[in-house]
Parts: sequence; C-alpha cells; structure tokens
Amino acid sequence: MLCGVKFGHSKPQDLPRWNAHSTCQWLDDFEDPKTTRPHIKLLTLTGAKARENELLHGELAPIANVLYCRLEQPEFEDTSLFPVLVISLFGPRHGRLLQAKFDNSGTLLVRSSPVYNFIGSDEKIKLFVRYNNCKPRDGPEIEPVLVDE
Repeated sequence: MLCGVKFGHSKPQDLPRWNAHSTCQWLDDFEDPKTTRPHIKLLTLTGAKARENELLHGELAPIANVLYCRLEQPEFEDTSLFPVLVISLFGPRHGRLLQAKFDNSGTLLVRSSPVYNFIGSDEKIKLFVRYNNCKPRDGPEIEPVLVDE
C-alpha cells in the first residue's frame, strides 16, 4: 500500500483505461505518523466521456479502493468518517469535482459537481486549482458543504 492506494485492482476489458493518483494526505505533525488525518485527495485521469448524473468506473473504483485501504490502516481503527476529494479529469478536456465520504453507518455518499468543459474558460480551471490547493476541514459545521459552484 502506498499513500492509501492499494495496487492490484483489475477492471473489465471493455472499460476505458484510467489512472488514479493519491495526491495528498494530511498529517498534523510530520514527525508523528499517528497524526495522519483520514482525509485524502485523489486525481483521476481517463479518456472516457462522462455524463451528468453518472459516475465513471474510473472515479468510483479509486474511491472504493482508497476507503478500503483506510479501513485497513491501524491508525484509523477509531475513526468513523473518511472524506475523499476527487479531482476527475477526462476527455476531451473536461473534468468534475467529487466529494465522497464513508461513515460508520457503512454508507458511501458521493457528491458531484457538474461536468466542466475547460476549453476557453480560465474560471473553470481556476476552480479546479482552488480545490487542488485546499486543506481539509472537518466538524459538524462543515458537513452540509457541497461542490455547488
């Protein structure tokens, strides 16, 4: 396992190729691995074409994979909330933001932004840069926050 991602996942032959990269985990104290937060940020890349209101296999599979890995880590045996931010990029020049959380009820909730077309739009690219540079926030006052921009 490397940065919360477990290797060896296989996909059906008819699905488009995709890659997922764990781009960030947070520690409160870099000297103490026990202060690792459950939050994780993923970047997914695929040539598939996404549609509104449908998740791609290359988006959902990495979320499930990283959650499985987090649940197996001893540092998180007393943790009940696992938030995942996914920056999903797909062809041709499109993307969307996903926020996923898995809680102790066993429920996986995935919230998705609309599909953004980056052609000729610096504002949409800036939105993705802001999400890429964000820091984790948690607590009851944060729970209702969506990717509604």
